[in-house]
Amino acid sequence: MTFDSAKYVAGVGSLLMVLSIVPVVGPSLMIGGLIVLLIGIHQLSHALNNPGIFKNILIWALLMTVGVVTVIITGLTALVATLSLEFLAFAEFIATMISILVLLWVIAIVGSVFLRRGYNQIALSTGANMFNVVGLLFLIGSVLLITFVGFLIIWVAFLIQTIAFFSLEQRGITAQSSPQV
Repeated sequence: MTFDSAKYVAGVGSLLMVLSIVPVVGPSLMIGGLIVLLIGIHQLSHALNNPGIFKNILIWALLMTVGVVTVIITGLTALVATLSLEFLAFAEFIATMISILVLLWVIAIVGSVFLRRGYNQIALSTGANMFNVVGLLFLIGSVLLITFVGFLIIWVAFLIQTIAFFSLEQRGITAQSSPQV
């Protein structure tokens, strides 16, 4: 896959992630977008001869996937355990969910550090400083997730990430100039 096709694949994956706010199909768009994004970034890291890009972004994706799956499984397990409708069981459920959500928050922050590293490497390799902004927005959004403002910041980061991929140009490739007469 060439640099141009890799950036378009990553851009399409990013666009699917932006569209994940659509009701009902949002989770499917997020999962599909993440897979397509990872394929595009893998190819982009090969085209730029920088495997660290893919490594860092893959770590982010794995951390977030493990975190979300853990929250879902733990939440469902705790919910089933509280079906006895006892107040004490409900209090344990709330305490468990708060603990797991704090754990997910910490995982999101750590994962965003890796994501920022990957995007900083793309910016360094291509000269597209918009990726520095994207990485920073993901990190700030992850820190602010606890206030729920972080969700909006992360969505804006996905939007800017999409724009960054579609406007990406490979450094060092210039159009050939016509000879001066």
